[in-house]
Amino acid sequence: MDEKLRVFFWILGGAGFFALLGAGFGALTGAVTRLNGRAAGSVIGGAVAEGLARMSNRKFSDVTLGVLIGAVDGAFFLAILGGLAGAGAGYHGAVEPQLVVAVCCGAVLLAVGAASFGLLAYGLARAGVWALGGVFSGAILGAILGARLGNSDTLLYGTAVGALLGIFLGIATNPESLKAKRSSQQHDTEDEEPFS
Repeated sequence: MDEKLRVFFWILGGAGFFALLGAGFGALTGAVTRLNGRAAGSVIGGAVAEGLARMSNRKFSDVTLGVLIGAVDGAFFLAILGGLAGAGAGYHGAVEPQLVVAVCCGAVLLAVGAASFGLLAYGLARAGVWALGGVFSGAILGAILGARLGNSDTLLYGTAVGALLGIFLGIATNPESLKAKRSSQQHDTEDEEPFS
């Protein structure tokens, strides 16, 4: 294969793979940011979202805008990095397939780990101090259950699942969220009109 063509395919493959990875991570980040009442994104993501809204002749919700802007920004940024990495691999010459698979798996694990820890932090911040007891208890119980069921791998999975369940339990039993839920239910029952 011609060297220029090989380099082109490496750049294209690197940019495409990392753009998909960046789009997924950016969409998740944009959605969580908008759900938290904040706006984030660059001019590029905003321009693409505005163009899509204009082409479809409708107004997107805040979360949809966050997903679009985050996905475009993440794809753009990581496509540049992936293209540079692909150029380096293409100019290097013969690259072992095992190395490419390891780098791609590492990038996916890094993005999944960052998203997981970000969602964990968001859940803890939303649940407040009360969630720490749930996370700790859930992680310990999950670790014990995982150790009883299998080996060190199941111990790790049990700890992670227990911690996540602890966060959800902390959010569900948070005194502030329970007060807000009760007041919203009272407000809903006051607004209902009796049948005639």
